[in-house]
Amino acid sequence: MVDAIPRALLLREVVAGCLREPDREPAAVFDRVRARLEAVGGWPLGPFGRAARTAGVELVTQWLRRLPRVDGARCVRDGLGRGDGVETTVHPPLVLELPPAPGGPDGPRTVAIVGTSDPRLVPGGTVVVRSSPGKSDGPSRARYHLRAAVDHLCLAAAGPLADVPHQHHLLSGDGTITTIEHAPWSMADARAHLTELCRSLLDDTHGYVWPLDVATKAAFGEVAEVKLIERALGFGPIQRTDGLAPPAADDALAWAATRLRPVLERLRGALWYSVDGEARPRSRR
Repeated sequence: MVDAIPRALLLREVVAGCLREPDREPAAVFDRVRARLEAVGGWPLGPFGRAARTAGVELVTQWLRRLPRVDGARCVRDGLGRGDGVETTVHPPLVLELPPAPGGPDGPRTVAIVGTSDPRLVPGGTVVVRSSPGKSDGPSRARYHLRAAVDHLCLAAAGPLADVPHQHHLLSGDGTITTIEHAPWSMADARAHLTELCRSLLDDTHGYVWPLDVATKAAFGEVAEVKLIERALGFGPIQRTDGLAPPAADDALAWAATRLRPVLERLRGALWYSVDGEARPRSRR
């Protein structure tokens, strides 16, 4: 049995390899990627690794048949300050200037965002492989859509995806693909949102975690009040060693609206939420 995350990482590289080399058989690309990951301890040796091959090749083949592609499209990956994988275009780190910390030393603070995006087709959009098994319309898909949205936000702030519509394709374990459209970010708006997001995360610290579906409802005004309980397992406050207290209810609602809503309201497709009470149109292949 192969864990979900190593499996998803391998399948992502296999899909990207097949998109870069469309004339190669998926099985050959799978074996090449598997051998590379085995050499660095990223894939199990022996029968467990071999047993996943048949199902993995079959799943990649289904995805490639259903993935919308434009003739001549290139598969690329963008890196901010670093490059992982093959065919990565490395851009400078995304450097943001924040105001001085409350009660801290004078002078601005600097935050540098570094990392590597998921593969994307040019033209065609980002390709996201889901690590958890299950259907494309299950509730656990939300974080993958958000991940692609944050990729778009960061690359718009850095320049490569500024002022252009975008889309991403979520590849699920049942072989289906969900396509989500993104409205464009200007570079100025993307940088401003990331700057305020970083400032808020650093300065407005608190000891409480919301599940994404609840935070989404709060972001769009569907949660009228926040009930903060003293102790809970899973999501919510716990006994903390860092001394952080749960936020005031009004602050929690405001942070959901300012941090999350500007990102989510740019997405259109088969999502886990709706805007203004209207379900968004589905686009599944």
